[in-house]
Amino acid sequence: MSSGAARISRRRLVGGGDESITIPRACHPERDCFTALRFAPYELAEGGASRWDEIKEEVGNLSLATYRKYVANLTPEKYRRAERPFAARS
Repeated sequence: MSSGAARISRRRLVGGGDESITIPRACHPERDCFTALRFAPYELAEGGASRWDEIKEEVGNLSLATYRKYVANLTPEKYRRAERPFAARS
């Protein structure tokens, strides 16, 4: 574990955008596109970066719950993807 390791906050810091408004050509004509971002440390205090493989689904579900407060029809059957985060460049 590096000295920069941290815990995931219970208060989820998320961001997102409706690409069907900002970049309409990037979306299917009959569908909306939503870009979702979840901010969290890469190096985790408990397990380091490799722990993401273990907890990514749980964190993804918590993030979706946060987004659903603002996007009511954002359901897993429409689109769902949980990826391991990228390390920040120094």
